[in-house]
Amino acid sequence: MPRTPRRFAITLSTLGLAALAAALTAFASPAAAQQKYRLKEAAAKGDASDNNGIFTLGMKITATVGGIAQNAELRVRQEEKYHEEVLAVDAKGIPTSIRRSYSVKKETGQDPGEEAEKTTVSPLQGRTVTIRRNGAKVEVTADKGTIPAKERKELEDALKDSSGVFPDREVGPGDDWDVDPKAAKFLGDADVTKANCHFQDVVDYEGHKCAHIHLTLDFSARTGDQSPPLKCRVAGDLYQALDIQRGLAMNLTGTASMKGDLTANGTTLSFNGEGPVEMKMSAKWMKVSGKAVAPGGA
Repeated sequence: MPRTPRRFAITLSTLGLAALAAALTAFASPAAAQQKYRLKEAAAKGDASDNNGIFTLGMKITATVGGIAQNAELRVRQEEKYHEEVLAVDAKGIPTSIRRSYSVKKETGQDPGEEAEKTTVSPLQGRTVTIRRNGAKVEVTADKGTIPAKERKELEDALKDSSGVFPDREVGPGDDWDVDPKAAKFLGDADVTKANCHFQDVVDYEGHKCAHIHLTLDFSARTGDQSPPLKCRVAGDLYQALDIQRGLAMNLTGTASMKGDLTANGTTLSFNGEGPVEMKMSAKWMKVSGKAVAPGGA
């Protein structure tokens, strides 16, 4: 990212990957013979899972300053691994208190104009945090030290409502539905402009019988206070374990673009960039509602 006039800030929290992982939970109808399933976002006290998330972006950028155009390339890879426990939920099944232990949280990338990649390790890596909603306020506490403001805001967003993926009816293989952009909260603060789902089939995945759903998604996300928004068009697969009523994986690939102006210190830069983007996450469930989970069942 350009250090002058400003470094863009693409974060997993901005793109809402952790929130989307929570959105992949589902309740399945026991009437398997009818091939219809009731899918709902939910969580329960006692849930425990190991989560992995990866976001990669490669973009060729043309930056114009004073009528002079310069070409550059941006590469970013963000990775996080954490164990999460749900400590409490509200009446709607939305977590109100969770505990996360981060084993990995880092970003590796190459800014335009620089030859070498560099890795930045988040202050959250190697730490355990508890996030608790108390009325309208969200409290974040750490096992050691203090949490910087940027990371604290990201953690506070982990308790936001992440619903909006599934329709209010039973669906089965072959069914399609549109997601209402106004109701789509599964990408956090990102602005969803279009989302379509197709129930492909029921498959065995990671030892569980899963609903296999194909998702097509258009959204934009702010990459910084003054930076142009990052617009993404992606498509891919969601796998939801019907036996334990939880999501196992999401893999989306597509194209990201950025176009707009940025002004700092009296100088205006015009950006125009495009390139491949990939979003992956997985969850291995150790406990559901406090009960141990074995592959293929609770």
